[in-house]
Amino acid sequence: YWDDTAEKSYDPVYGYDFEGYMIYKSTWYDFSDANPITDSYGNIVFFEPAAQFDLVNGLYGPHPVGLGSEPGINEPTGANLNMGSDSGLKHYWVDTDVVNGQTYYYAVVSYDKGYDVDFFQRGLSKDSTLMIASPSVCSIEFELDRLGNVVGPGTNTAIATPNAPSAG
Repeated sequence: YWDDTAEKSYDPVYGYDFEGYMIYKSTWYDFSDANPITDSYGNIVFFEPAAQFDLVNGLYGPHPVGLGSEPGINEPTGANLNMGSDSGLKHYWVDTDVVNGQTYYYAVVSYDKGYDVDFFQRGLSKDSTLMIASPSVCSIEFELDRLGNVVGPGTNTAIATPNAPSAG
């Protein structure tokens, strides 16, 4: 379960541009086994989410603006964030594919709409003068000790180790 705080966040340039949530699952806190998605240069830019929930607003599939495609930033990398499937928002998710005794790391990250030239006409933005921008994804946070060992979850993460009920 998670709250709706991200849905109320305000970007000083793009306004209220929340789009959805992605849930990541891994057996490593760095999510290195969460099916990484690379750009056209082989750099890891995203992970495949275990679940995704987004607004029902006609913005779905690969975002029209790829990472690094903002004018004057750098060359496009060939990586476009999947904006979801217009599934509707949820504030819960149940993982039913677990192994007893295995520790799992979870993260719930929000992402915004970004901006493309037709977003104003499509009703996805209230401003027609904005610059094109790829969507932003919140970071994944775990608390680490000085040696880099996980000591606790952060604000948008959880750690769980499922176990069978004790006999008798």
